[in-house]
Order: sequence, then C-alpha cells, then structure tokens
Amino acid sequence: MRPFILFAAIFLLNRSVFPQWAHEFTSQQFPYEVYSGWINFQKTGDTCENRMYYMDTYTFNVMSDVYPGTVQYTYTLTAQEILAGYYLYSLWEDVTGDDIVDFYVMSVWGESTNYRYSFKIFDVITGQTVFEKNDPSFSYSYPTIWDVDGDGILECTFSKCTYPSCTHYFQEVYSTGYSTSADNITSPGKFELKQNYPNPFNPSTSINFFVENPGNVKIEVYDIRGSLIRTLLDTDMESGSHSIIWDGLTDSGIKSASGVYFYNLKSGEFTETKKMIVLK
Repeated sequence: MRPFILFAAIFLLNRSVFPQWAHEFTSQQFPYEVYSGWINFQKTGDTCENRMYYMDTYTFNVMSDVYPGTVQYTYTLTAQEILAGYYLYSLWEDVTGDDIVDFYVMSVWGESTNYRYSFKIFDVITGQTVFEKNDPSFSYSYPTIWDVDGDGILECTFSKCTYPSCTHYFQEVYSTGYSTSADNITSPGKFELKQNYPNPFNPSTSINFFVENPGNVKIEVYDIRGSLIRTLLDTDMESGSHSIIWDGLTDSGIKSASGVYFYNLKSGEFTETKKMIVLK
C-alpha cells in the first residue's frame, strides 16, 4: 500500500463523527431596545425550569414556556423604576413559598445630581410587593438572598447609606422565614463586584462586593486615562459580602472632577472592573 493511501486511511479512521445539529426554536422578532433571554423560573426539587422573558420600554414579561408562544406574566414598571435604568433581576430564590423564583427592581428618587435608590422584591405571579425599602433618609443597595448565619433559613442582606451625604453606611439583614433549597447554602455566589450606588453620585458612593475565598482583596479607582487615583482597599478579608465607600477623593486628598471613573476588584486570580460617574 502506498504511504499516502495508508495515511489517508488512518486519518479517516481517527476522525471524530459529530451528530447532526437540529434546529429547535426561533423566537419572535424583537426591536434592538428590547432585552430578551432565558431565566431560571420554576423550582422542582433541586432543579429549576427555564422560561423565556423580554423587557420592553414599560413592562417585564415572562413567557409560558422555555420555547414560548404567549406571555404568561407581566410586571409594569413605574416611572422611578424606568429612571433607575430597568434594574430588574431574579433573586434566584423562592421567598413566597410557591416554587417560583422571585424578583427585585430598583427605583431612583431625588435630584439628577444626587439620586437616592430604593428597592422592591415582588411576586411576578401576583404583582404584589413582598418586601420593600424606601426610606427618604437612606439610599439602598440591591438585595441578596442567602443563608448568612447558616441556620437553614434564607436572609435578605443589603446596604444603606445616609442620604444625601452618603458618608456612612449600614449593613442590614432580614429573615425571610423560608428555608434554603439545598443543604449548607451559606453564600450568595462566587467572587462578584457589584455596581456602585448611587450612580451617578456626588459626593460619595457605596461599592458592594462578594469574596468567595479568604485572602487579599484590592479595590482601586482609575480615571478615564487609566491612571490610578485611589486605592480604596488592600487587605486580607474573609469570605462573604462586604461594602466600602468612596468619598470621591484621590489618595492625595484632592476632590475628583466630574467625569467617568473605573473601579477594579482583584483577589487572587479574580479581577473585575466597573464604571461609575461623578457629577458636580
């Protein structure tokens, strides 16, 4: 047998044979300004059924199935929720006992140069408010649902800063009264850097983040040119949720000018950067 024929035979024998891909679904046509995708929606034991959703200018809509035909549930956004930038997300947990994951939405109040944030947890099936924080004396972060103290009961944790100065903040914990869906759930997730609030801000803003593993955590602020202007944190920390406030000052004590800035979280191999805006 010629060498070329032998090589060709060996090549064909060693080639992987992949299954033929089959088309399953094409959604309806969405305009570019409409958000759409899939979410974990209905819990069955330790698994969760997915549903398609879309969010347009005024409503959040959950479809009837993973490959939908009709809208099954609709939540209509308020003017303050629209102003907050459609900040509506799944909590990834059921806190009403109906095996349907619940959602939260942020609202914005106050002047354009000094926004105040509130949040609301709601039942998408009924549209009813489950839990809400909207005290005019405070600006609130978004909520996180997890078992903080390891007692098997889900807690709601969030931060609030004094408004309008935002020079001090508090961590708050509320018990939902509902047990966790799995054993030993004691953290809301992996490393995560959350969006600062308020944003835009003046004079101060709060930054929430979650540390998965104990170790050194560094948070730095950079200007639009990429120059380091402030090291907010550089220390060893335990795992869990944490918050820190940036008062808008550089490491030299100079007040930052209006504009876009970036804050970066680094811990071990994890790094994440987000954008924030200073307004005067």
